[in-house]
Amino acid sequence: MSETRVPVKLNKVDKAAILLLSLGETDAAQVLRHMGPKEVQKVGTAMAQMRNVQREQVEKVMSEFVELVGDQTSLASVPTATSARCSPPRSARRRPAA
Repeated sequence: MSETRVPVKLNKVDKAAILLLSLGETDAAQVLRHMGPKEVQKVGTAMAQMRNVQREQVEKVMSEFVELVGDQTSLASVPTATSARCSPPRSARRRPAA
């Protein structure tokens, strides 16, 4: 039997750990810089203990995060990874004539 660290119902610390692990080392470090020492310790411990995180759990955490960010910003929507890939790079976009 394999050990599964991630519970079926994730708490906030586990969700933060999954989100940060999904971001990658550089981006996660940028986020962690804005957290207090105790928060970093809690989330870091959870990240280190994560085992067998299933794709469905990552997708659920990511969609909850996008929904939460969308609810707290004045933006109409937050671009998804798919729409971000389909958009031309900023340097390629035309600037309006002055």
